[in-house]
Amino acid sequence: MKFDDFAQLVRTRRSQLIVDQDRDVEIDLINQLCSVATWAPNHQQTWPWVFGVFTGESRRGLSNATADAMQRNGDSEMKVTKTRTKYLRAPVVVVVGSAPGESALQNEENRDAVAAGIQPENLQTIFEDDAFKDRRVDYYDPFVTYTNLNVKNLSCVEIRRAIYLALDREALRKAGGGPYTGDFADGYIKPALALDYKKSTLPDGLNADGTANVEAAQAAMTAAETACPEVATRAKAGLSFYRPATPTWDKAVAIWIDSLGKVGIKLKDEPVEPSVYWPTVMNPETDYDIARGGWAPDWANASTVIPELFSTNGGFNLTRNADDPDYAEFQTKVDAAKKELDRTKQGVMWQELNQFVVDRLWALPGTFTKAQSIWGSKVGNAYQWAPFGAFNYGDLYVKA
Repeated sequence: MKFDDFAQLVRTRRSQLIVDQDRDVEIDLINQLCSVATWAPNHQQTWPWVFGVFTGESRRGLSNATADAMQRNGDSEMKVTKTRTKYLRAPVVVVVGSAPGESALQNEENRDAVAAGIQPENLQTIFEDDAFKDRRVDYYDPFVTYTNLNVKNLSCVEIRRAIYLALDREALRKAGGGPYTGDFADGYIKPALALDYKKSTLPDGLNADGTANVEAAQAAMTAAETACPEVATRAKAGLSFYRPATPTWDKAVAIWIDSLGKVGIKLKDEPVEPSVYWPTVMNPETDYDIARGGWAPDWANASTVIPELFSTNGGFNLTRNADDPDYAEFQTKVDAAKKELDRTKQGVMWQELNQFVVDRLWALPGTFTKAQSIWGSKVGNAYQWAPFGAFNYGDLYVKA
């Protein structure tokens, strides 16, 4: 199978509830699918997966057992009744569990390996189940993700615009966990920093639903071929894309390659072992064109965001924007914002600087990220403050 065929297959996969509920499914096929699933990573190669296959009337038994447990836990009668026929909707139901280990620690490791193998798209199951309603939390963490563009190599804003417009951001979000991943970012300052945040004006042609605008991206590429032919040639020859070597990013990079390929931009994937990712991309001798990033404020002021990410004296500026014609103006505005003592006025200045960077696309806004947690049934006051993502540790308690 060619890569393009595989990418198309992955992106067009859909969940389908219109199925023949009583059609026989060959047991050999089920065994093959379960066998393939066990190739997900597992700690110490314990191969902890256990599969239960339910067909025919056994599906009804599974439904009733689940519904009885829900009833004992106090779930609503409507939910319980619905569950009694839930597993009859498909001809085969596969339940995944973890094998017992040789110690309490290995039991936990086996459980976590199996849980990690279940895709994040299935978070919806937890967040629709009332059994978890008092323990589950779906909240904004303090981070914003973004993509650094090496402005020294990609000095042409038309190329940077083409990359942004061509990118299928919705496909990336779905691969990362759907709506539980977060919301499309409109800049680099998260709304949790209320004084410093203002919704940015994004480039014309950027689809609000996150889908790619291939036509607008192609128009930007055409403009680049005239305005900056050398940079356009570089984009067509292949841009080095540095990102962490993780399973989630293995899926995401395929979407990047497919999206940009539709407008003639080639990517050269450069996965980096996660523990050395930041030292690698922070090294000035690493010649990347694109590098992934994420950031959260150190305290509730965008002085720990905009200067850190986009000033040459900032700690994590991966845009290499020092030679951009507009950089001097940007630095002057940053220096003025840092000195402003009126917090409301300073907030407006950070808003304007956020828009300044968006207009030039030194980095591509990614996601205002969210996180999901399930607290232990005996843990109380387990909430987090959005700007920092930290617990109020003084209020936490555990029931005896």
